[in-house]
Amino acid sequence: MDETDVSVSNENPGAFKYTGQTVNEAFVGKVTQLLVGNGIPNFLFGDMMLRFFGCETDVLSINLSIPDELMDEAVRVLRQAGFYDGPIEPFEVEKSQCVQEFQIRQEQQPFLAWGCRYFDDHEYHRNIGAWWLPTHVFHLDRTPGKLGHVDLNLFTHSHYFWDLPAPTLAPDEDARSSYVLSTDCRLPEPVCFGPSRHAVKMISPARLVEALILLAY
Repeated sequence: MDETDVSVSNENPGAFKYTGQTVNEAFVGKVTQLLVGNGIPNFLFGDMMLRFFGCETDVLSINLSIPDELMDEAVRVLRQAGFYDGPIEPFEVEKSQCVQEFQIRQEQQPFLAWGCRYFDDHEYHRNIGAWWLPTHVFHLDRTPGKLGHVDLNLFTHSHYFWDLPAPTLAPDEDARSSYVLSTDCRLPEPVCFGPSRHAVKMISPARLVEALILLAY
């Protein structure tokens, strides 16, 4: 499916279904529009946010912050749209395909990988708590030409961004310094999606740095 299929497939955001579409900015627009259309405000941060800001970075996950009281509803809506959040099994890979940390475990044969950032982080960093793991994770289809897949991660807002105002559906003057919309003229390519001209809400870079500092200390 090409980008136009993803971005303007239906005027009704609730009709969106996940069928393995390409993970790009237009896809994120449909996911966030689906949530907003069901009364669930959210904001984007992480790898895909950097894409909107013009960085050609690899996307390992789509990270969305969700208001605490709407997390269960967000999970329900995404499941209903066809996103998978069940178990996945590791698969055998060549030693050269493993990350360095995994290669240190010379005694473990065969070499296994989940192809999933969430499970890799949980396995290798659980001894230190892995506090950065999301509240809920959905596994997208395997990326063509890659060993792994992209995760759609949901984060409970107050657990990770307690110093930020929670996202709302209505415009909020007090939140303008905290969030950036994908239609912002300061971005390399301002963009909106679908007939309703939906804009993706993202955390501002300055607020993201502040939040990471608070999380680290």
